[in-house]
Amino acid sequence: MKQQVPFFIAALLLSICSITRAADPAQTPDQLKQMYTDGKYKELIPQINRALALKGPDAAQYDKHDLLLMKGEASLRTHQKSNAADAFKQAAAVAVEPNDIAVANATAELIRQASGTLKYQPKTKASKDDKPQPIDIVEADSRKLAFAALETDMEAVIKPRVDAALKSTKLADVATEAKDPGLAVLRPIEIAASGSDTDTKQMLGDLGHHAYAMMDGTLDKLIDRIKADVDAVNNRNKPVVAGQATNNAASNAATSKNAFITEISNVSNSAKEISDYAVALAPLFGDTTDFNPLRKKESEIETIVKSLTKQVNGQ
Repeated sequence: MKQQVPFFIAALLLSICSITRAADPAQTPDQLKQMYTDGKYKELIPQINRALALKGPDAAQYDKHDLLLMKGEASLRTHQKSNAADAFKQAAAVAVEPNDIAVANATAELIRQASGTLKYQPKTKASKDDKPQPIDIVEADSRKLAFAALETDMEAVIKPRVDAALKSTKLADVATEAKDPGLAVLRPIEIAASGSDTDTKQMLGDLGHHAYAMMDGTLDKLIDRIKADVDAVNNRNKPVVAGQATNNAASNAATSKNAFITEISNVSNSAKEISDYAVALAPLFGDTTDFNPLRKKESEIETIVKSLTKQVNGQ
């Protein structure tokens, strides 16, 4: 008959083992990299998690971005698709350099769109009889090809929508396309595939310039209206010269104080609405379009309206 170890002794031994394990130092950055080089991916992931959990001075020797990238790569090589995508997403969140952020986000998206066997299936055919083959996303060289294929596939969907918005005369259509999450996702994919965001920036810029042109044209018409009202106020006490052309709408408005105040208030409100819309749109287009000149025109209209209101009220 086997003699049982008393409970308190077993608990003590377990406690000692736990303390011993806790006392083991975490792997250094160089040791973690060596484990990755040696292909010890399964053993590496828990060690990375341990390093990521460190706080204060103990964490100072580690670069969190590097750790998460290594975890993502190790997770890919152990076919942990969801964990790999999460690791790259987290790497993007802690990255500082714009290119690092873009590539990490692009990798997370590529993993998300890949099959369970970690291959990306291109959808765009070079010709009718073309049968694109799945592309491995694990190794760096083939992943680059997968990024290019994903970029082509996404542009095939997004570009026609952008072109349609560029033909539209409705600002809402342009704004809707600028807000398209697909366009935001395409940018990091393009950077990962080619090293630049030239195509995405061009599409955003075209949309921004189209929106600007529509708003600018409307503001110019409002400026013409308010200037006609200025002329009406300046000429309301002057005798009309025979054959002189007049702006009937402005002249009629000038004959009635209430009607005139309503007229110029409508102009001012319309200009402010456009200016507010420009402010809301600006972040969507980033540095592709400068909407500040529109705000200056709105400010010009507001100044004229305030001056006219004082004149009409006899102030």
